[in-house]
Amino acid sequence: MDRNEIEEAYEAKRAQRKPLAQINQTDETSFKINGYQYQLVANEGEAFDLEALRAAYNTIFSKYDYILGDIGYGQLRLTGFYADDKNVNPATRIGAVGDFLVEYCNFGAPYFILHNLEAKPVKPVRRKTNRTGRAVTNKRSRSRKNNRAKNAFVEEKITRRKPPIAKRNATVITESKGTGKRHFKIRQKQK
Repeated sequence: MDRNEIEEAYEAKRAQRKPLAQINQTDETSFKINGYQYQLVANEGEAFDLEALRAAYNTIFSKYDYILGDIGYGQLRLTGFYADDKNVNPATRIGAVGDFLVEYCNFGAPYFILHNLEAKPVKPVRRKTNRTGRAVTNKRSRSRKNNRAKNAFVEEKITRRKPPIAKRNATVITESKGTGKRHFKIRQKQK
């Protein structure tokens, strides 16, 4: 396949794809996308195209306060940002749009920014804490996991036991020398 055939196949697939957005334009800067009210805040280089937005929009963008659309190599790329007052990663706040344009977009690329007027607030994930302020963990599931791990196999220790002293084969040899006063016993095991 050469480049032209690939581009034709891509265009055919793109034409078959069903758009995920129902966009109604109320006036020049106001839009209703899937029931959410949006307002066009910035349109640098006349980048805003309603049909391109309809083709590129995904429902995941309804949770963001702002949508940045930039055009590079003839394609529209959408990126979501939150308002500055939200408790989210600073790189995903609207204040970081300038940095995003410099780092990730082509120099001088046309872009537009849509403001979602009906964005849902982001709820911070809270951890449950006990009276002392420590995080509460689910002890039941932790103990179940430990029990499963413990009962996965049975480990038996095998120890060799020595036979009682009475049954051991030991011989007692006594040596005595005629001149010495000391008597001692040398015990040796028979193998």
